[in-house]
Amino acid sequence: MATPATAPAPGIICNVLPMLKTRNAAVFTPNPRALGTAQETVRLVRAVLAERGAPQDLVQCLATTGRRTSAELMAAADHVVAIGGAGTVRRAYESGTPAIGAGVGNPTVVVDETAELTDAAEKIVTGASYNNGTSCSSESNVLVHTSVVDQFSVELARWGAHLCSEEETSRLRALLWPNGTTLNREAIGRPAPELAKLAAIAVERPDKTELLVLAGGNPRKDDPILREKIAPVLTLSVFGDFQEAVELVQLLADRCGRGHSCGIHTGSADRVAELAQSVNTCRVVVNQSTMTNTGSFESGVPFTTTLSSGSWGGCGTSGNVTWRHFLNYTVISRPIPARFPDEEELFGILR
Repeated sequence: MATPATAPAPGIICNVLPMLKTRNAAVFTPNPRALGTAQETVRLVRAVLAERGAPQDLVQCLATTGRRTSAELMAAADHVVAIGGAGTVRRAYESGTPAIGAGVGNPTVVVDETAELTDAAEKIVTGASYNNGTSCSSESNVLVHTSVVDQFSVELARWGAHLCSEEETSRLRALLWPNGTTLNREAIGRPAPELAKLAAIAVERPDKTELLVLAGGNPRKDDPILREKIAPVLTLSVFGDFQEAVELVQLLADRCGRGHSCGIHTGSADRVAELAQSVNTCRVVVNQSTMTNTGSFESGVPFTTTLSSGSWGGCGTSGNVTWRHFLNYTVISRPIPARFPDEEELFGILR
């Protein structure tokens, strides 16, 4: 299994448990930047296996890692699970081994004029700032109806967001994308107050600041601030009518990662249905943080850290990857009383 630098311990723990429960062995090839954390996590798992009298070698971690060693492991394995960047997932499918890949996240969320703004703001701030924004399920962009954007901005600030001015947005942009396109690896996963300090942004309450909100995002323009951030940073844009919002969600997904997730805060069931029918996405999260797509006692979604994105995102499956995906199924077929279809019912003209 290939695991990312952004979740080196959870990526192992939340997959090794269902793998072991389904009587599999697992070998992990972590991102080189997280090799130490991954090796320590595997050591702890192996220690518990030994305590329980199970073979420790059921769970292993490569001593050295990188693209070449990962490719060799994928080719030699019986089954591959890849979470992380699009490149890692692509290499898993190119390995020639049956594979399951996680999709690229960065969900876009719609807040329409019928939404409960206080509730929406709290959940968006919580999700976008969770683990310093390193989850692929953290809200990345929010589209707000023009009639409620001022009130919603007040609510964001109330729950711990700092709304950047255009000048502050420019400085944070320069910090996160120094060359204008490539994300600064040294800035990802840092707390919001630390990012603000590095970008010379004065926040009123550093101890209460959970999220930085970028201003002036134009979703119709391909802009890095609307792409992956891997930081407690959210881009806020406005829309005029709901059909426009739906189109923008799809446009952003086409650029940032199709199939994974989107969200909506609304009081209209019809709008939920329209969004789900119109956008190529495996998950539409309604009146919740998009973080709940990894599993929640209040949403009924299966718990996982591996969220596939269907054929839209280049994945072999579209659901949440759970223990069910780590089994081969044997079907025993015995004779049953024959049930022959009625030809007239099958082929007759409907009246």
